[in-house]
Amino acid sequence: DSHGGEGIAVLRVLQGPAGYSAWALLKGLEGRDSGFEADPDGDGIANGLEFALGGEPHPGHPEADSKATLPAIEVEEGDLVFTFHRPKAARDAVALHFQWSGDLDFGGATRTLPILSGYAVYDGVEMEVLESISRPGMDWIRVVVPREKAMSARLFGRIRVSPSTDSRGH
Repeated sequence: DSHGGEGIAVLRVLQGPAGYSAWALLKGLEGRDSGFEADPDGDGIANGLEFALGGEPHPGHPEADSKATLPAIEVEEGDLVFTFHRPKAARDAVALHFQWSGDLDFGGATRTLPILSGYAVYDGVEMEVLESISRPGMDWIRVVVPREKAMSARLFGRIRVSPSTDSRGH
């Protein structure tokens, strides 16, 4: 019957490659508020990044603190260390990258590390992705940029997120 067909279609949307779209729908975001770059709750964190870090984008939930999902930044023995969590549901739905710079110029391709899984070293920068013990359903990510990357004793890092080719259907 037609009702059963509609149920199957909805199931495919929620489990299919459009993970961001399904997340936005489940969060109650509609229209412009559902856009990847939108910030309907006005917290300064775009929906795409909230999705990639496990934040809450809906303005109707002011008690949620998405800023608490942003990376923790520390300096360990002069190295810049970023740690953060990523929902497993966001793994394939977005492209997540770490970028570093000694002068706030993040344009060079050699300064970009894709965050995938496991352990990798790229141009001296270490990236480790493990299953989170303290937060089920999340990955724990740690990126270490050695102090040798600093320019004039300065070192900057940021997380960059973009829709993957599988999640552009929003």
